[in-house]
Amino acid sequence: MLYYEEGNADYKQHSYESAINNYTLCLTERQSLVHSTDLELNLKCHLNRAQCFLNIRDYDAAIRDCTYVIDKDPCCVKALIRRATAYENTGYYHNGLTDIEKAIALNPPPSFVSIIL
Repeated sequence: MLYYEEGNADYKQHSYESAINNYTLCLTERQSLVHSTDLELNLKCHLNRAQCFLNIRDYDAAIRDCTYVIDKDPCCVKALIRRATAYENTGYYHNGLTDIEKAIALNPPPSFVSIIL
């Protein structure tokens, strides 16, 4: 949990590379725990790391992390929006539009607007 909190602190300081490293360490640490069942923390690490990847323009890595989250939680609107953003920036506009349509279906306006802001 310490690495996760450090990653959040790094993110707030716009130290995205350091945040990515801390989220990755958190995930690695969790994998080594045989009885780790805290899926929620794993999803948060992937989701936060995806945002960091977006911020440093590593769109393929952002897509991978968001896809991981969506595979585990298909209703995660933040992951859909972040992946749509990454798809848009890699030229996969149709995939991005599909994710946005899913996100809107899951969380229709006006609440959808508050998620993107």
